[in-house]
Amino acid sequence: MNQFEDTIGQCGTLAKFRHFIENAGSRLVNIHRFTAAQFSAQLAPKQEIIQKIEEKFGREQAEQHIQELDVAGALEALTEREAHYLLAFASADALRAKAS
Repeated sequence: MNQFEDTIGQCGTLAKFRHFIENAGSRLVNIHRFTAAQFSAQLAPKQEIIQKIEEKFGREQAEQHIQELDVAGALEALTEREAHYLLAFASADALRAKAS
C-alpha cells in the first residue's frame, strides 16, 4: 500500500494508519511525505527510543499516559517525533501532569 502525506507536525495521522495496517497483519510498503519537523524524517520510533521511554517512565505508565492523551495505544504506535517529545519530560510526574 502506498500513502502520501505532507506534514509540519507530529505525523500522528500517518503513524496511526501505519500501526493499523501492521496490526492487521499487512505491511506498509511505501510512504511518501514532505516533512519539515525535527525527528519527523523517520515515522516509526527507533527501538532505542522506546527503550529509553520504558527506562524513564516504565512501559505501563507511559502507555497509560499516551492513551489518556489520545495520542496512541502503544509505544510502537508513536511517531519518532512523539517519542522524543515524551522523552523531553523531566519525570513521570511531569508527564502525569500533562495527561491530567
